[in-house]
Amino acid sequence: MLWADEVISANSIAFSPDGNKIYSGFEKWIRVFDTSSSGRICDLKQTYVDKTGQKGIISCIATNPLNPNIIAVGSYDRSIGLYEEPGLTNICVLLGQKGGLTHLQFSSDGNRLYSGGRKDSEILCWDLRNIGHVLSVINREVNTNQRIYFDLSSDSKYLVTGSDTGFVATYDINCEASDEIMKPLNTFSAHKDCVNGVSFHPTLPLLSTTSGQRRFADISDSEDEHDLSLVNTQQEN
Repeated sequence: MLWADEVISANSIAFSPDGNKIYSGFEKWIRVFDTSSSGRICDLKQTYVDKTGQKGIISCIATNPLNPNIIAVGSYDRSIGLYEEPGLTNICVLLGQKGGLTHLQFSSDGNRLYSGGRKDSEILCWDLRNIGHVLSVINREVNTNQRIYFDLSSDSKYLVTGSDTGFVATYDINCEASDEIMKPLNTFSAHKDCVNGVSFHPTLPLLSTTSGQRRFADISDSEDEHDLSLVNTQQEN
């Protein structure tokens, strides 16, 4: 049998905690690769079957640090799926994110799952001891389809997130209570553009950030109306 190269690339990827597997997300599919062997051979898991499950592009994947058999999967259809190894059996689908999922992260104790979406100002904290219950809501400014990441400190005491206003906010997530909308412990201006990436150093009191976003010129802002007329004339011809 001849194999053809894939014409569609993965939209998300994650190692299993033991490093023996790689999970990659596609539209309505997850492919699981064994890292002990190279090549294209993989296990396939369909996420949408008989009109149930997760539709859309599998946009982010996270593994539980204390229970490596539990996998969280986010989709652009605004759903979060919890799956269990072996076989990636679907446990449940969580709904409530307003935007398509862009980021998932477990707390260090594995009891909480944090989720964020595109054009969604809320980071939701899901209580995995009470499946489907949102423990708290963390607000931030996100008005772009671009991924805006957040990160947890190694002890899961603090959450830090970027925004599309250039500000970085830090939250003391030890203070979270049921149905609470959390207020930031600290905010500061990090960049003059969208802060799309943030990351805690694993051992030192350091934080790294990245900024920037794709921008499109507004043709109505042209300073030369003659140029616009010329373009329109050429298009008509």
